[in-house]
Amino acid sequence: MNPTPRTHADKTSELVNIDGSATSILRLDQILNISACAECARLFLIIPRNAGASVGILASEVVDTPTLAMELDEQAYRVDGVRGTSMVNGHIAVFLDVARLVDISRRSQGATLPALPGAAAPRVLVVEDTHFFQKLIINLLSGDGFDVTLANNGSEGLEKLSAGQFDLVVSDIEMPVMDGFTFAQRVRQDGQYSSLPMLAVTTLSSAENRAKALSCGFDAFEVKLDGGTFLETIRALLKRRQSTAIVPNLTKPISLASFTTWTNSSLSSLR
Repeated sequence: MNPTPRTHADKTSELVNIDGSATSILRLDQILNISACAECARLFLIIPRNAGASVGILASEVVDTPTLAMELDEQAYRVDGVRGTSMVNGHIAVFLDVARLVDISRRSQGATLPALPGAAAPRVLVVEDTHFFQKLIINLLSGDGFDVTLANNGSEGLEKLSAGQFDLVVSDIEMPVMDGFTFAQRVRQDGQYSSLPMLAVTTLSSAENRAKALSCGFDAFEVKLDGGTFLETIRALLKRRQSTAIVPNLTKPISLASFTTWTNSSLSSLR
């Protein structure tokens, strides 16, 4: 494997050609506080299936590929990009949050999307009852620059929504007290939230559940959880909302003078 260095925004990334596709090399020692790969004649590139990007994790050795049930300890090693640790065959194994590591790597190479100067971080309400997915979703959103508020079920989500201002809602479907279907319906019954983007994120993957989610008021539906696709969907929903926000409401008569004033002020804000 002969990686090709590429200068990118004052940083250098390494690329390798795999089946005709340029794949970025992710060195864990450059992100986490661990030792670098040992100098070997042969190194391995572990390519995650759902990383949301063409990237491979560099490794000096593949020790084992076991399939087993386990519980992660999320407290013993609390580092951004790590989901937790567990004992595997008598050794402490560190479990990586691959989507987060890819995002950290991209940011370190200057690959983040530019933000408007002085613009406030988009506010996202996350309605989720499972601790594991709460942490995963919050880490993904916070790492991408979003301001996140958490609600543990649909009823609490309605309370948080009425108490604050949000740019987007991410909600689970199966929750106690009030499920996501009912939550979405209640949100859409309030006219002030008619254009609020809502994303359903759930383990329910059937076409029937997808159709029901959309009919209840969700704008998009994601099966838990591909981090890269999840963030792309979030950005697309926000972009769509921003594009419609600059169109005046013409359902009522508007004078030419008012329209000219609105147009000039809108264009000035976009310059």
